[in-house]
Amino acid sequence: MIKISVITSVYKGIEYIESFFCNFLQIDNISEVELVMVLNEPTRDEIDIVTEYKKRIPYIIVIEVNRESLYASWNRAIKLSHGKYLATWSIDDCRTSESLSVQSNTLDKNPTCMIATGNYYKIFKYGDITGFLKKDSALKKDVNGYTQFRNGCFLMWRKELHDYIGYFDEQFNIGGDAEFYMRAMYNGHKIISTNSLLGYFLRESNKGLSKQKSKERGWESQIIGMRYKKIFVCNIYNYYRTNKIKKTLILNFGIYHNIKVRKNNLLSLLLSAILFWLPDLKRKSVEILFCYRKYQHSVKQ
Repeated sequence: MIKISVITSVYKGIEYIESFFCNFLQIDNISEVELVMVLNEPTRDEIDIVTEYKKRIPYIIVIEVNRESLYASWNRAIKLSHGKYLATWSIDDCRTSESLSVQSNTLDKNPTCMIATGNYYKIFKYGDITGFLKKDSALKKDVNGYTQFRNGCFLMWRKELHDYIGYFDEQFNIGGDAEFYMRAMYNGHKIISTNSLLGYFLRESNKGLSKQKSKERGWESQIIGMRYKKIFVCNIYNYYRTNKIKKTLILNFGIYHNIKVRKNNLLSLLLSAILFWLPDLKRKSVEILFCYRKYQHSVKQ
């Protein structure tokens, strides 16, 4: 009987995919785990490896798609899954053999909790078992009393959570998982820590979507902050000055979900709207006026 569905997305993953399957086959409760894998524009070699390992995994769903965003693939996998619990697992990360059973047992014993977290090592070379130990920090609060979410690795949650808060916001390229879990906490859903070592998170600066050093991580973090935390005028102005390209995400609280906003964020959101759209409105007004006058001039001639 399927209890847990592991969702993963693969894109140009030939370097890790076989090791991922070997790691997956070592989990101690594989008889109750389903793997839902979304292959983005897979190569022939990737398909051959997947085909070979499909024979050894009790429950597996594999679909091939054209290139899409990570969170679009996750949402696709979630809708195809059959488990009571869902867990993400990137193919370049390694889980401990007992991680899935520990998390699911923790959720079994705590029916009011929706998400189970834990500790992990941040490593810098695939296959290492030592590195920086990252203790679970998902439950800590900031100076303003708001719950922080810093642990995006090796999480497990109840599938029914999507009935309450929707799916991953596909507008994001990097921060969609953090936004989803922050949304869960904001809407009052409890998170529990297993206090167990769940796995090894590969942190190579030049590989992996979430590992890339880019401006996207900055503005997506700012957007999440504006949705769920206190934001001051200086923060909004700095965001406006450096990240104007993605301004629409500030007030668009998810094209796929109804996302509630903290009341004490409304002033910040109003100010951000003024900062973002007033200059655009002014420029558009000038352009329209110029076109109108040009039209009048042509008519007179």
